Amino acid sequence: NATLRDLAAGTYNYRWYANDTLGNLNNSETGSYTINKAVPSGTITGTTPITYGTAADVQGSENNNGDADLSYALYRNNVSVSNPDTSVLGAGTYTYVYNTTGGQNYTSNSSLDEFTLTVNPAQSKLNLTLDGNAGNVTVSVGATVNITAYRLQGEGQIKLYNNGSLINQGDGPLENLTTFDAVGVYNITVVYEATQNYTSSSETHFVIVNDTTAPRVALLNPPNASVVGSAVVHFYAEFADDVSLANATLYVWNSTRGLVGTNFTSLTGSQNASNLSISLPYEDTFFWNYLVMDINANSAMNESNFTLTFSTADTQPPSITIHSPKNITYHASDFPLLFNVSLSEQGNAWYSLDGGATNITMSSADGVHFNASNDAMASGQYTFIAYGNDSAGNENSTSVTFSVVLEQNLPPTIVLNSPANASATTENFVILNATVFDETNTTVIFYGNGKALEVFSNVQNSTTLLLNWTSLSTGEHEWYVVASDGEMNSTSETRVFYISSEPVVRIASPSYASVYRSNLSLSLNFSVNALQLDSCWYTLDGGQTNVTLASCSNSSFNVSGNGRFVLELFANESLGGVVGSDSTEFFVALNRTTILLQSPEHESFTNSTFVDFIFIPNDDVQVENCSLYGDFGGSYKLNTTILSPQLGAENNISLELTDGNYTWAISCVNSENETSFTGNRTFIIDSVPPEVDISSPQNGNTYDVSPGQQLAIPLTFTVQDTTRTTCKYTLNFTILGIGDVSLSVPLPDCSSSQIETSIPGSYVLVLSAQDQASNSNSGESQFSVQFSSGSPGSSGSSGGGGGG
Repeated sequence: NATLRDLAAGTYNYRWYANDTLGNLNNSETGSYTINKAVPSGTITGTTPITYGTAADVQGSENNNGDADLSYALYRNNVSVSNPDTSVLGAGTYTYVYNTTGGQNYTSNSSLDEFTLTVNPAQSKLNLTLDGNAGNVTVSVGATVNITAYRLQGEGQIKLYNNGSLINQGDGPLENLTTFDAVGVYNITVVYEATQNYTSSSETHFVIVNDTTAPRVALLNPPNASVVGSAVVHFYAEFADDVSLANATLYVWNSTRGLVGTNFTSLTGSQNASNLSISLPYEDTFFWNYLVMDINANSAMNESNFTLTFSTADTQPPSITIHSPKNITYHASDFPLLFNVSLSEQGNAWYSLDGGATNITMSSADGVHFNASNDAMASGQYTFIAYGNDSAGNENSTSVTFSVVLEQNLPPTIVLNSPANASATTENFVILNATVFDETNTTVIFYGNGKALEVFSNVQNSTTLLLNWTSLSTGEHEWYVVASDGEMNSTSETRVFYISSEPVVRIASPSYASVYRSNLSLSLNFSVNALQLDSCWYTLDGGQTNVTLASCSNSSFNVSGNGRFVLELFANESLGGVVGSDSTEFFVALNRTTILLQSPEHESFTNSTFVDFIFIPNDDVQVENCSLYGDFGGSYKLNTTILSPQLGAENNISLELTDGNYTWAISCVNSENETSFTGNRTFIIDSVPPEVDISSPQNGNTYDVSPGQQLAIPLTFTVQDTTRTTCKYTLNFTILGIGDVSLSVPLPDCSSSQIETSIPGSYVLVLSAQDQASNSNSGESQFSVQFSSGSPGSSGSSGGGGGG
């Protein structure tokens, strides 16, 4: 026997020799033996899962003797990395493979070991303060609160909401000075939406707005210490409140402070007046006052009671209050000019414009309130003298001076303040800012992209108006302003601005879920829609290796081996550095049939039940057949097979399906009996339009509005559909001096809203909804708005329109 050690792998020849003591030598025939190559072994170690921001600790190791000529390599997602791999990776799942080349003593091994590393997203963190407080705040009506939001941990934008409405967004910090003009509880929330590397989070505080300010009372008529000869007396007072009035109660006491009577009336708006009456039961000196309350139960009376003496031996003339005309300048648009006065007791009234030379009787339905009008007057200054007497013949008078200017009415002047022409922003909203100048109150309409956005009525001279135009898409937008004073119109210049938001990236090739027979020179074809495109790049390993695409042009690339691959394509724009992306997955099956999936697209929606499954096969040999697989009957299985498909051309398999969610794929078999299989695509069929039901405003309703006040009509509705819907409403109406207006307002989340207007007229509301499959439906409601009964100027006023 003989022992040989540490021989390399290979084939060896041998021969035995022997001799005897006499020196005779002999040998055996030549033999051979083979030492086979050993199979190398190796392991991968590492910690999993880890949280984003933590470095990986993945390492491949081996203990193979005699392997000096072997090369070992560690791969992550088919890309070679350093060993150990200590990279900080984005959140996701990564597959590691440890392999080696062959050598003299060892075979090659493409997978000594495999290891899956999971990187979980980190927790995002936010900070929200209200006036510097990290909690709820309580303020009074009209207060301004500093709302500040920070992103403490995360990446990308945060969004700030007030009662569900987006008021700001960006990388932060976000700071908003918000004025709260109405009582209520306001939900202030900052939201961080989940990204690849950070989980979603939000923080909410509440602004509690109270009304603690009492209303104000002014007793006007009869004046303090008046004497009347009639038992029926009207008591006139004016009221004001910071929010809205609710009601007023008249109190009358006798000289011993005993209550003689009360009278009650409801009030609306922030300014109003009452002229209630009480019949005095006997002659005496009486005290009177009003108790007024607002809608939040704050109450007040005049700081002192007024006195009134009732005597049948009446020598005291009635007091007279002139409500119109006022000490202002009137123009042609104000005619016919209404004259309105009231007496403190029943009697008669007349007026004169020429110092009493010509007296004109005024009409009254109750002997207390008197009206007259004048259709035309020349330019100049006038003194309106109002005369009145009571049943005892006591006479009184008072006057007011006013002017009439009938010069040619000039059109309103409009100044667009911001945004500047040709300016750009990365936000999806802009604040439109314009100032309107005119001697009379105007109606102003903001237009955007050719559609009315908002209507402002009763706009005073030199008023600056702000409009938050939201939900803007990337690209160019135009805006202008129209103003009318009822006789003359003005249209501003048209300005443009640009929204530079996240570039829209679409990968055409590699086609999603398609399979390719080669891993070399694969086409990368794509499109990018961006305002100011800066650069493009792609990655095949989750961002560890990025490849720049010159001039953002189509290109080609290689991958190694077979299997599944994910390509992510990125593009950014130069204005704000905002990045957009798209990704696709594809498969490589070397030397098998290429199958390019065309339609339906992955995760697409359609409202047609007739579906064409289109694909393009290609091979160097004949393709015998291709088959459609899917879950069209409930279970995933073979559906249809076509023989001898056309190579390099579109092939089509058509099915008629019902509404639902479907998964499909294509397989092909070539003449060498090799099968190629694509990945799965999904699509949804939804052929049913949304159901739209408007509950407010109800069809045929009429709403009352006081002149100069804003009316808010609730817009409440329901939209039902199996997929996500977007909504908008269109409001059609007519504005005096401007004509027909169509106001279009988007409601991206189909939430209820309100329609605001201050101008009477007829309105047609059309609420439309569209789902993800482009099915649409709409509902309609026709309603009208009129001036409140008894409002000054309510008779003979012209109709108009409002905004939402």
